[in-house]
Amino acid sequence: MNDFYFPNRNPEVVTTLNRLRWELSGAEQADVVNTFACISRAHPDFLETKFAKLGDHWVAEQDKEKIYFPDPIRSDPIRSDPIPLVKYIHILCGYSEWVFRKYNLPGFVEVEDGEIVVDCGSYVGGFSRGAARIAAQLHVFEPEHSNFRCLLRNVPNSTAVKFNEMGLFNTTGTEILNIATSSVEHSILPPDDGDPVRSEEVPFTRLDDYVSSLKLPRIDFLKLEAEGVEPEILEGLGDILPRKIAVDVSAERLGASPLDQIVPWLEARGYETQRRLHVLFAKLKPTGA
Repeated sequence: MNDFYFPNRNPEVVTTLNRLRWELSGAEQADVVNTFACISRAHPDFLETKFAKLGDHWVAEQDKEKIYFPDPIRSDPIRSDPIPLVKYIHILCGYSEWVFRKYNLPGFVEVEDGEIVVDCGSYVGGFSRGAARIAAQLHVFEPEHSNFRCLLRNVPNSTAVKFNEMGLFNTTGTEILNIATSSVEHSILPPDDGDPVRSEEVPFTRLDDYVSSLKLPRIDFLKLEAEGVEPEILEGLGDILPRKIAVDVSAERLGASPLDQIVPWLEARGYETQRRLHVLFAKLKPTGA
């Protein structure tokens, strides 16, 4: 269909979709769904997608696969976006492929066969869905219940996958999770857009405590997207050094990017880094390099 890796469609077409999503901001959900469904049928770059309401989920069906998203309106009338607008772009481009490729940089940092992979901030499992096909072990973390329920439906259940309805942080115990109007914005920090709908006490763990409790031999690949608290999660590694890390460094830490905190932390521990768009990739330098 194309030769693009990420974005996995023509960037000009993706830019056009981005403009459209801003124009649709505030539109009725039915109008949004119908618009993107029509585009998916009309444009050859996109996967034809059918959207349907199923109980307390929205379902996007494409290529005979279904991807479930939470419908928070059923339990929280104040929350207004069953599928965040930006996710329609990812869906039309092939949701699992889009998210998986976002956190892989060919030739530098990639998920490889037989690895132990940690997916922090899994949301509904786009990255995990791809990683589960490759990893020897996949450890998935998502602290918000509605997202976690969708994750369980989207990622194949197997002995290689361990699902954790909890978050990662620099402490082990419970923390207050701010529930946002958008299902992709829940965080220990204040939401990027507006006040939280409510707050919940949920379990969190340090990664070194988690690794110790399961007696994991190592972490080969750490994918990290945590709405601004990425530096604290890295701190929670303690002395553990994943061989490869892919971390979202969008401006979600009180309106700023955590990049300036993360890069020195990585470099001090022997990582080399590259950046593509909003993702920072890091891998350990060979011993003696």
